[in-house]
Amino acid sequence: MNTQWCKSMLKKLPEVEEKKRNKFAAIALAVLGSLFSINLVIPDGDDLTTNEIVESQRATAKANVLFNARNFQHTFQHYNKTNIVSELDYSINEKCISGDGWGGATLVKPNGGTMARLMCSTTSASIGCLVKSEFDKVKYAIQEGVCNLKLSTPLVPLTN
Repeated sequence: MNTQWCKSMLKKLPEVEEKKRNKFAAIALAVLGSLFSINLVIPDGDDLTTNEIVESQRATAKANVLFNARNFQHTFQHYNKTNIVSELDYSINEKCISGDGWGGATLVKPNGGTMARLMCSTTSASIGCLVKSEFDKVKYAIQEGVCNLKLSTPLVPLTN
C-alpha cells in the first residue's frame, strides 16, 4: 500500500456514516501505522477535541482580542489612557473549536467607568475592532454567537 491510497481513504472519512466513522478511522490509522510511527491519543466520548485544545484556542482568541483592542486604542488617541479588559470568544467549545471569530473588549477609564465597548476579531488584525454599537449595524453582527467553521484551526496569534 502506498501513502496516496492512505490519503485518499482518509479524505473519505467524512462521507462515512456516523456509526462506522470510528471503525473506519481505526482501520485507516492501522494502515498508516504500518507505514509510519504514529503516536495518537484519542479521547473517550463523542468529541475528538480535548480540554487542553479548547483552552489553548480560548487563550489565543483572548490574546488576539487584546492585540486588536490595543491597536484600536492607539488608532483613536482619545482612548489612549483607558485600560483594556478583554474577553474571550464564548463560542469556543468542544463542538466549535475556533468559535465565531469575535470577542468583546471594554475600554475602562482610569478612575473607573466604561468608556467604550468593543467587538474585536479573534482572527484578523486588518478587521481589528469596532465599537459595539457600530458592530451591531454591520454584516459581522450576524456572525456573533454562530460557530464559524471557516476559521483556521488552530487560531494563529496576531502580530504586526
